[in-house]
Amino acid sequence: MRQIIVVCLCVFFSWSAPVLSWSQDVRPMMRKISEEKKMLLERAIEEKHRAREELLSGVKEISKDRASLLSFLRRLKARKEALLTQAQELKSSIASLTREKQLLGSIMEKNHADIQELVGYIRINAKDLDGLLRQSPYSALYPHRERTLSSLLGSRGFPAMKDIENMVMLLFEELYLSGNVIYKRCPFIDRNGNTREGKVLFVGPFTQMYSTGKDVGFLLYSPASERFFALSRHAPYLIRRHIKRYLTGESSTVPVDIARGAAIRQFLYEPSLWENILSGGPLIWPILAIGVAGLFLIIERLLYLAKRSMDTSSFMEQLTSHIKKGEWDRAHGLCKGQQGKIIPAVVLTAIEHRGLAREDMENMLQERILGIIPSLEKFLSTLGMLAAIAPLLGLLGTVTGMINTFHVITYYGTSDPRLMSSGISEALITTMLGLSVAIPIMFFHTLISRRVDSLVAQMEECAVSVVNLIYARE
Repeated sequence: MRQIIVVCLCVFFSWSAPVLSWSQDVRPMMRKISEEKKMLLERAIEEKHRAREELLSGVKEISKDRASLLSFLRRLKARKEALLTQAQELKSSIASLTREKQLLGSIMEKNHADIQELVGYIRINAKDLDGLLRQSPYSALYPHRERTLSSLLGSRGFPAMKDIENMVMLLFEELYLSGNVIYKRCPFIDRNGNTREGKVLFVGPFTQMYSTGKDVGFLLYSPASERFFALSRHAPYLIRRHIKRYLTGESSTVPVDIARGAAIRQFLYEPSLWENILSGGPLIWPILAIGVAGLFLIIERLLYLAKRSMDTSSFMEQLTSHIKKGEWDRAHGLCKGQQGKIIPAVVLTAIEHRGLAREDMENMLQERILGIIPSLEKFLSTLGMLAAIAPLLGLLGTVTGMINTFHVITYYGTSDPRLMSSGISEALITTMLGLSVAIPIMFFHTLISRRVDSLVAQMEECAVSVVNLIYARE
């Protein structure tokens, strides 16, 4: 830049020199200018050399810096390659760890699900065992033993092994007690509501029976109070007798309620026969009257026929022997000795009129038999009528009971079945009572009718036999 300025000045002064020579002498100025030009040129050369040196120094420094940068770049490339290799290794390691993490996660999920299932299974069994222990009658011997399960039922974490062992021990204890027959003293509430102590027989978890010396009976267990209560009503006599015989060692069998008290409770709510009959309404009284009348008539007919029946075979053997020998007095005495019997009465008629013609004798015997038949068939038609009326009255009671039930449904609806029970009970009880009366009356009516027919047939057979014997001698 400086050189360009110097050249421009030289040219300017070379062109302007002739002009200046006209006015003055320019040589001193030219010398000064030459000197200045020389100085400027020297200075320019000096500055050029300095600039070249600076340039060379800068190039050297740049070359030096370039080598350093290239070396650094090579180191960076090597580090980059090392980092890339390490990154690749890390990527593969990360992929492997990711796969391992997924595998471990699936295993952990499976193990967690198994653990949760196991914990749930343990808690369900603990809850079932808690309900079993609360309902078990042996809790009266070992009260509050279900409190051992409170830690299992209350906690949310994984149960402790000690709690699980306690649960298993309680379960085995209950199994052992349930599989044995235990007889020991135990307090209970008697029928009067008093607490007393007696010997209690535990037949597994099913049935509990008490004995206080003279009194025996069944016990019911109350889980709420963990106590036994005696039935407010005695069990039937035969059942109590079985219990006494078992407790005294006289019998090896004892009644057991496998429904755990459900069947025993029926003794409390099961009405007696008379209570059932009274719930049948007003029509039970005529049905009962028919039953009583039929009972008296049946007893009277059975006694009547029993008094007039006899061993016909032995009697006819003796009579035949006397007639064949002509011993009429003995034959007459044999018939007289069986007074009140229908066969001897018929045969006696033939012996007393043995002198008559055969046709007349047969007519007299037939007349005698016809005279006896009404006394034999007495009250049979009445029994048949009673057997027919009794179920009809029961059916009438069924109709009236259903009418009452429909009246209740009309006024109160079907929301409460107990309101309809009285009408339904009346309908069923009267039918049951009518059939219960009619069936035995019909049975004995048929039985007595058959017996009467049999006696009539025996009378006719014996009468024909005697007539044949009498006229066979002649």
